[in-house]
Amino acid sequence: VTTGVVRKHFPLLWFYPLTGFAFDILVSIFKRIGSSGNGWVSNLFVLTEFIILSFIYRKRVFPNDRVLFLFTGTLVVFFVSTTLNASLVRFNMFGASFFSFSYIVYGLLGFRSILKETDIVSLERYWFFWLNTAVLTYASGTFLLFLFKDYLWAVNEVFYKQLWNSLFQLLNIIKNILLAVALYYYHNLSVRARSG
Repeated sequence: VTTGVVRKHFPLLWFYPLTGFAFDILVSIFKRIGSSGNGWVSNLFVLTEFIILSFIYRKRVFPNDRVLFLFTGTLVVFFVSTTLNASLVRFNMFGASFFSFSYIVYGLLGFRSILKETDIVSLERYWFFWLNTAVLTYASGTFLLFLFKDYLWAVNEVFYKQLWNSLFQLLNIIKNILLAVALYYYHNLSVRARSG
């Protein structure tokens, strides 16, 4: 990996967890002041998360920038239109499930790109391996939670709330731990590239 590639992608990789942290604080503030109908914050987060992850995976998943912009643009328009069609202040679970499914595809294609690389000495020290693991683990769980929300809510609202509060939080914690590992190894990579 060249120094230029490291410098180009490092800020974007950091931007992903920092954005999540900022939105978590925003949601906590709205909950603390007792504001209802703040699903727009969650909608804005999943939209921002999708755009950031798409650009992080840009060189590994998409054959060229035209495909990247076509794919992300289509899903962004779909998410925004389904959100506006339902309610701005309600979290768009259906649209978010499409984003989660795309992350599963990103993760699988990311692992496929790793298999094609011939210069990896130690897989457990490779930042992209940990990023893929984080994204795939998180998306596999959230995809099902988002997709079957309406069905589970209709069957047992209390159960779904408990499932959300336990499983979603667990997935989020695991994702953040794995992201921290990815950032650690990416930082080491950038340091070596600058000193090399």
